[in-house]
Amino acid sequence: MGVVLLTFQMFFFTLVLVLFIMLVPGIPPHYKFEAYSLRPPRKMEGKLTPNDILDRAELVVEGKFIGPESVAVLGDFVYTGVHGGGIIRVDAKGDWKKVAQIEGECDDNWKSPCPRPLGLRFAKDGKLIVADGYKGLVEVDVNSGANKVILPFGTIMDYDQLPINFVDDLDIDRDGVIYFSDASQVSTMGNIFPEAFGEPTGRLIKFDPKTKKTEVLINRLHFANGVQLSRKEDFVVVCESVRSRVWKYHLQGPKKGTKEVFIEGLPGICDNIRSNGKGGFYISLVTPDNEETPNSMRQFMAIPAVKKLILRVQYLLRASLELIDSYFSNPLTKIAHSYVCHLGPFGDTKYMPSKVIIVDIEESGNILGSLQTKNGQMAFISEIGLGGKFTYFGSPYTDKLWRIKTEYLV
Repeated sequence: MGVVLLTFQMFFFTLVLVLFIMLVPGIPPHYKFEAYSLRPPRKMEGKLTPNDILDRAELVVEGKFIGPESVAVLGDFVYTGVHGGGIIRVDAKGDWKKVAQIEGECDDNWKSPCPRPLGLRFAKDGKLIVADGYKGLVEVDVNSGANKVILPFGTIMDYDQLPINFVDDLDIDRDGVIYFSDASQVSTMGNIFPEAFGEPTGRLIKFDPKTKKTEVLINRLHFANGVQLSRKEDFVVVCESVRSRVWKYHLQGPKKGTKEVFIEGLPGICDNIRSNGKGGFYISLVTPDNEETPNSMRQFMAIPAVKKLILRVQYLLRASLELIDSYFSNPLTKIAHSYVCHLGPFGDTKYMPSKVIIVDIEESGNILGSLQTKNGQMAFISEIGLGGKFTYFGSPYTDKLWRIKTEYLV
């Protein structure tokens, strides 16, 4: 009887606590929690039938740096940006060198976040333009190592009076105009769940470095991510990661200035988008989400109360840990803070499906095929960068850089 009573008391106490956290006004975060449903992910059949094309990939560098998310191939070299703000150059032999360091404090603490390169593109003048999650848009001279911020974090947009908060990816047109994604107004690199559970706040923005003018092209994107111009530069596509879909914004023609869904129901969380060398696009799914490997987060999307509860609990825990750290700074507090920001096991790659899926899509939006792993060791691929002899793969979560002979992709 005592066990039954204790169980009931614990249940009752938990219920009261949950209701208190959910119903008491004033507890952050202070934004809407929308109910929405996603289009069911496409079945892994037909053009998406599982294959082992990427099992032939080889490991180029391991254990020397962390998080080579984006890759930019130039001649015989590939460049990538890593945790801490380093810009790395790797040659065909696998030898690597840090060629630049994006400036900024880096003590691995939530109070002074490290620079974090997320998207890389070379401009016509040979300068590397970097989308840095904490700094903004950064121009890097890969020969001298010199770098400068050309559009900083916090810049206010005339369109909506909102600041640039989380620059994620970019592309550059023939005139040097930059199209970039501002992933979220409420999330940072260290805590992406407010955007994932809250209302959409991401944007696609156009920036002209010559005039310094900016223009918001698409707003209310649910975590704006990968960006890629079409071959003719008559439209640009941007990934909306939380909704597993890609938007198309018309830059020329009769539909100029309008947007439309380019493809949806992708069988995974889309990350960066790059050219497939055939006039279309490669869309990298950083983690799969389909019938074979479902994403558990999808279950919460249609229940605002659950999302509100999770983020309120997260906020209370974060605030408590930050208060403790203000009086007694210690490594355990930092570890616990990171664990809370990543929602424990939800942000742990050990519990995330790691199968690689890169969707090959033509300019019209039709799926041509896919690049997948079956038994290979590659995992969490965020971007594919085509090169002459070799094609490289970026990953935000690993300490590995992979490549494959480009001829294997044909």
